[in-house]
Amino acid sequence: MVNVFVTICGNIPVDAWLVDKIARLPGINTVDTPEASDCIFVGWTWRPEYVADPGMVTRILRSGKPVAVFDYLECGRDTEMVLTRPANWNSALEPYTPLADLEPAIKVYFKREHEPDKLPVLPYPVKATDFIGDYYPGYDEPVRPEAFAQRPINVFMFYGFSSYDRMMFHAELLRKHAHPTKVWMTPEDVQWAVDRGEKEIYALLYTPAHRRYPITDILRLQNMAKFSVCLRGASEKCFRHAESAYNSIMALQETTTQFAYPWSNRLNCLTLPNLPKSTITPLCHLDVAKAATALNVALGDDLYPIYLAGFLNSKRYIAENYIRDYWVPLLRQHGVWP
Repeated sequence: MVNVFVTICGNIPVDAWLVDKIARLPGINTVDTPEASDCIFVGWTWRPEYVADPGMVTRILRSGKPVAVFDYLECGRDTEMVLTRPANWNSALEPYTPLADLEPAIKVYFKREHEPDKLPVLPYPVKATDFIGDYYPGYDEPVRPEAFAQRPINVFMFYGFSSYDRMMFHAELLRKHAHPTKVWMTPEDVQWAVDRGEKEIYALLYTPAHRRYPITDILRLQNMAKFSVCLRGASEKCFRHAESAYNSIMALQETTTQFAYPWSNRLNCLTLPNLPKSTITPLCHLDVAKAATALNVALGDDLYPIYLAGFLNSKRYIAENYIRDYWVPLLRQHGVWP
């Protein structure tokens, strides 16, 4: 067993999603103190009520245990920010300043929004990390080419409001890229259309924060789609990056952030282009007109090789696979995991 102390060195617990994924490391045993640990994981996300515990920082340093940071920060300019360099932060992050003293103990730093060229010079390596998903039975094997070609849903867009890009793209598809009789905007209506034998469906499904559908229901509908749209959220990466290619082709908004397992246009996904410069009112990065055109033009192509490559790549993002094949080797390489 590997004894691991998981902390944010403050008055709030580490993000529950990250705690769940860390708990899946093979042979892990979480402990309550840094002194009882073999290694220490620091999980970083922003919370407005955060108050630092400098005493815990001191205990970690005195323990001499190696530290790995899991940075899932979602904040303005988050590609430039790391836990140990407050000079690069915005004012909202000031309460986390005492954590900068952890720098000498950090052996490897996992960063969700990772653009190496934007980072300061650091004494520890920074590696990309991602949102990862669970395993769901029934999608272990790709469908045959003829079955994929017969899928009734052309475009599946299931989203909540995290960026104006999503709303603007929905509007653009409605405005001139999808015939009104082919557009359905609730899961129930999409299923009704499929049951009636409709084809070339555009499923544009906005779900507000107070309503959530089980992921199994989402994947069941997505399994009837050729493309599943994944646009940025508050930052570049979002949970849909671990879902959209699970059983469809991910239509991925153009991004410069790095992934552990790359997504490449027309190799294992379709890239939707951004504007040369984002608009401000409302803030929108996506070139909605060109993105919609790219999506509709691609529907006339042989999509099966892209689907197959994306399907295989998506299985690397299943939590147990990702943790075993990506996190653990890097933790071992940098002396954190035995």
